[in-house]
Amino acid sequence: MQFGLDSFIGAIIPGAGDLVGVILGLYQVMLSWFFGVSANALIMMLFYVFCDMFVGIIPIVGDLLDVAFKANIYNLRILEKELKKSVWAPVVVIPSSHDWMPRRKKQPAAADSSNKRFFGLF
Repeated sequence: MQFGLDSFIGAIIPGAGDLVGVILGLYQVMLSWFFGVSANALIMMLFYVFCDMFVGIIPIVGDLLDVAFKANIYNLRILEKELKKSVWAPVVVIPSSHDWMPRRKKQPAAADSSNKRFFGLF
């Protein structure tokens, strides 16, 4: 499970994490507006930011839900879809979120007897 900055700050100072989350979320929406994202996408992005804010206001349950609901990740996906549909999409290479988002580490495969080296000593 990953924790965002607003979840961490909200655990230390109640209410401050939600304020930081809203400011960062609105900044992301403003940058998307500069990129020329459609009005429908901007409205959906604002909806996610304000849902995140209202969920975070609830005292204890809000902090738990704030960890699970990440509005900025949803907004990033909307921005990626919109940029891939833009006129600049053939010119600019937009990596998918799988390429740079943190992933779970793969568990090493269990060693079987056929792979033992040095006559089974190691």
